Amino acid sequence: MKNILILLLIILTFFGCKKDEEESIFEDKPAKNVVKYVIYLSGTKITEYETYVNDTLKRITNYYFSDTLVKVIAKNTEGKTVAKTIYQLHNGGLATSSVDSSFSDEGSSAYRSEYKYSNGYMIERAIYYDDEGEIPVIINRTVENENIIEIELVSPANCLNRYWFNESLNKIDLNFSNGITGKWSKNLTNNVSWNNFCPCGPSMTIASSEYKYELDANGYVIKKVATYTPCYHLPISGKVTRTITTTFYEYKMN
Repeated sequence: MKNILILLLIILTFFGCKKDEEESIFEDKPAKNVVKYVIYLSGTKITEYETYVNDTLKRITNYYFSDTLVKVIAKNTEGKTVAKTIYQLHNGGLATSSVDSSFSDEGSSAYRSEYKYSNGYMIERAIYYDDEGEIPVIINRTVENENIIEIELVSPANCLNRYWFNESLNKIDLNFSNGITGKWSKNLTNNVSWNNFCPCGPSMTIASSEYKYELDANGYVIKKVATYTPCYHLPISGKVTRTITTTFYEYKMN
């Protein structure tokens, strides 16, 4: 019996040391900026949201709805338009195409997107840039159990993001697509592996994110903490910096 206890102690010590060694390669670093969104809702529809960075208001984004168009216009605190998206809708209320424009002191840029759907979920997005001869960016999405489990950048590069979900319901789309480009995932994202095969090569780990949430009494996310681990070369040399990003959400009902 004594020998068995000694053996168990050795095994536990070995795995404990191994875990410490694995954890020691990571160095956690809080992101420089803390973002807060104040979201104005009509039911589950977003009508407006304000973006704060380190408690300073940076921009206000409004949605304007009609039977054939949705306009999403973002302005800075001086009232100047900094971004605009115009969606063309079909009879089902989903966007068939959109034009995204951004404006700055350095100039403006624009691109056009086209969308395809299956069972109310957007499964393909083709993005065309203004530069003549530009190869379109083709994005495919895979839906399973009412969650978007994969997003694949088919062209020009072959990259794949994979998503895993927890049991909490995703009450509104925190990416602010607002249902215009289809239904969002049913549950909150738990983990993501980013850019599988691109740019992380065979000798590197896959970049990943892990999410933790705080919910209010109605099940809406009021705080999200994301831990991002970049891909890194194997064998490991030095520390791997994980970035901790904190985002807050506040809701106002119209």
